[in-house]
Amino acid sequence: MKSFQLESGSMKMGNLQFQESIYVAPIEDNMLLGLDFLKKHKAKVDLSRDTIAIGNETLSMNNGEQVKVAQVKVRRKIKIPARSAPKVSCELNMPLYEYVVEPELDSLMVPRSVQRGDKPPIMTFFNCSDRTVKLSKGQVVGLAQGFESVISDENEPEEEELCVKQVRVEVNSTGQLPEHLQDLFERSKQELTTEEQNKLKEVLIDNADAFSSHDLDLGSFDTIEHGIDTGEATPIKHRLRRTPVCFAGEEEKHLEKMIEAGVIEPSLSEWAAPPVLIRKRDGSVRWCVDYRALNKVTKKEVFPLPIVEECLDALSENMWFS
Repeated sequence: MKSFQLESGSMKMGNLQFQESIYVAPIEDNMLLGLDFLKKHKAKVDLSRDTIAIGNETLSMNNGEQVKVAQVKVRRKIKIPARSAPKVSCELNMPLYEYVVEPELDSLMVPRSVQRGDKPPIMTFFNCSDRTVKLSKGQVVGLAQGFESVISDENEPEEEELCVKQVRVEVNSTGQLPEHLQDLFERSKQELTTEEQNKLKEVLIDNADAFSSHDLDLGSFDTIEHGIDTGEATPIKHRLRRTPVCFAGEEEKHLEKMIEAGVIEPSLSEWAAPPVLIRKRDGSVRWCVDYRALNKVTKKEVFPLPIVEECLDALSENMWFS
């Protein structure tokens, strides 16, 4: 970086005038005060108030009002499903009246937004990947910078009006059913009129993300945690089982697919059980886990069941179920 020195330059701070050696360099800041200058003039720096006192003069170290910056955090642990854009209520670690939110995530696309402090900040997370993204409770997802509304001056000349063309973007502007819903629609429209078929088609298109698009598109529900009561039983040990030759390549391939889809995750649990691969009729592989030993020591929970006959009577002569 190139720079040069002025042996004696005039500098004014507030009502104070100084003659000092000044170094001129291409830096981002307007001016930097060196420690030699501060010691020479016995300056007192108050970081809590952002002020600097030299003699009887107290000067602000901010060019204007101090900008407040708060962290935007997730209120609870959530999962963002693949190819979805949910709106999530977040919280600030300090109050702000009006502020601009800048995203701080690399795994998700988050648009910048202007929010008001009278309501919790709502952020939209776009997950364009094929795997679920997890956000932990209290995780920082953005920075909120406060600002003041700009009120136009009546004496200012009127600005030229801008014409903006509004474009409405729809998830499925062609009105075509996704491929994974074609079979469901064909089987469901048999007894429907043309008008009813169109309504059914609209419902399926609007809720396409609620249907599984492939075998590993299972979704998740994390509001309730399930516990297994094993009493005083100790963890059951299992020896490793050799993978059959016919499943050697498929086992590893299927395992990687499930990890990538977020169906399973690495674990060192003492209750781990060996996998069992079963060949289905269509030639694909069904991945199972041998939990028979765990089931033997599990304390069964008893729940009252409704009378089966009454349930069947309620379904009598009905054609549509949801």
